[in-house]
Amino acid sequence: MVCFIRTFGAAAFLIGFLPRLALAQGPSWEQSWEAGKQADARSDWPEAETQYRAALVEAEKQWGEKDLRLCPILQSLAEVCLAQREYAEAEEFYRRAMAIEEGLLSPNHPDLAVILNDLAMICKVQKKWAEAEAFHQRALALQQQSKAANPDDVAASQAGLADLDMLQRKYSDPELEAHYQLALKKLEKTRPADHPEVADALDKLAGYYLAQNRCAEAEPLFRRALAIREKTYGPDSCQAAKSLMDIADLCLVQNRFQEAEPMYKRCLKIREKGLGKYHPEVATTLEHYASLMKKTGRVPQAGELEARARVIRAKKNP
Repeated sequence: MVCFIRTFGAAAFLIGFLPRLALAQGPSWEQSWEAGKQADARSDWPEAETQYRAALVEAEKQWGEKDLRLCPILQSLAEVCLAQREYAEAEEFYRRAMAIEEGLLSPNHPDLAVILNDLAMICKVQKKWAEAEAFHQRALALQQQSKAANPDDVAASQAGLADLDMLQRKYSDPELEAHYQLALKKLEKTRPADHPEVADALDKLAGYYLAQNRCAEAEPLFRRALAIREKTYGPDSCQAAKSLMDIADLCLVQNRFQEAEPMYKRCLKIREKGLGKYHPEVATTLEHYASLMKKTGRVPQAGELEARARVIRAKKNP
């Protein structure tokens, strides 16, 4: 749940009733849950994580550690950890939610497909290819066995497997380009033009073009993604910052320094405010900005930015 909650079959109705359930059993965990959702919506992920953790502790006191009602909180925690690149913790929360669902719904319940795909995603980020493939395959098998499976969900599992193959470079560059183009076309037909999933697909195709030094083709896609994220999440959101970084990097490659610099500055300001001054993404922004400084002959300023980035990396990797 980075700015939204992904619901899942048998437990989906709980999202709407969580506040009502909480009022009946005590306000403490509900207050933390609501505070977490508010922080999540404004991309303040450290605060969202703190509040969701507090909600989980209180909810466990009331329901125990294996109650299905814990799953939305666990999934929300997983997604804010993912947003902060805390991959091991995100995986742990996803696995715990899956274990609860398997225990209460059965290992072959079709509603497990959503969380299986979530686990596949986090494994891909960590380059745990075999596990990612197994999760996607299991999700797809459960969906194909179910007569009530949503075709979009089945397509998402199939796309996940295809994307996994692409990430492992099992296909040639022309096949990779065709895959990203087709994925974008499918989403443009099935989602609103300003849907976040469209922005993600635009990013993948634009990133491919940038890697091929096809900057003229990449730039309009990156800018479309930025417009979507600014509209959906706000111009000062961390999602928008991601697109700003992409465009700034593209401008840097083309020696368009005057265009790149204000984007790096804006990206840095957003990430420092939204993620905290010692977040790894802040370090990444500083490093990219330092590259611009070097290219424009401002070596001392570049050194200062790189020194700040090293301090952040040292804090994360003592």
